[in-house]
Amino acid sequence: QGVVQITAPLRAAYGASVPIKVQSKLPQRADLYVRRMHLVIDKNPSPIAAVLDLTTDLGQADFETRLRVDEYSHVRVVSELSNGELHADSRYVKTSGGCSAPPNRDALHLIGRTMFKLPAGAKFNEVNAADITVIHPNDTGFELNNQTVMFIPPHFVRAIKVSFDRRKIFDAELDFSVSENPTLRFHFVPRGPGELRAEVTDSKDGQFVGTLAVTPSA
Repeated sequence: QGVVQITAPLRAAYGASVPIKVQSKLPQRADLYVRRMHLVIDKNPSPIAAVLDLTTDLGQADFETRLRVDEYSHVRVVSELSNGELHADSRYVKTSGGCSAPPNRDALHLIGRTMFKLPAGAKFNEVNAADITVIHPNDTGFELNNQTVMFIPPHFVRAIKVSFDRRKIFDAELDFSVSENPTLRFHFVPRGPGELRAEVTDSKDGQFVGTLAVTPSA
């Protein structure tokens, strides 16, 4: 078993939304932790899908998201530890058309809406799972508008900065290789009540904010 593991389907039915799970085999401790993580899709027009800058406040550097995979390709994770070591894992995914799939244009009026969820509620001083979703078409520039038969200009979430109680949890630099309505499942360790906050920037310099008050579960 390596330090990091990536899980992805061998065959994905829909190339524009391929589920990816990254698991780290060591906890985020001050003496040794995952400092940075890269998600790479070898054959995509933009191979680097995400660069995650991480802190020990995650508790555990595990992430789940959905990616666009444009053709048969290896999908890779590269983790950089706080001591400078690099560790990697990869999976081969058979699918196609992820970057040119017809987009969903139904929620354009909601662009930028940013939402947190705590699937199991919050427990203080423990590792908690959380989801963040940004409503956004994440247009790649390779999609055709079916009515005008012209390419839709690229417009996608570029960065998500997540903090709790004003302490950085992680910063994510993203590209259009992340699926529409970008979603990340991550972990964090709340020491007490506070506010989860996300600051989002897209490729047209749109600025969006989402927050969630975290209180103990009943």
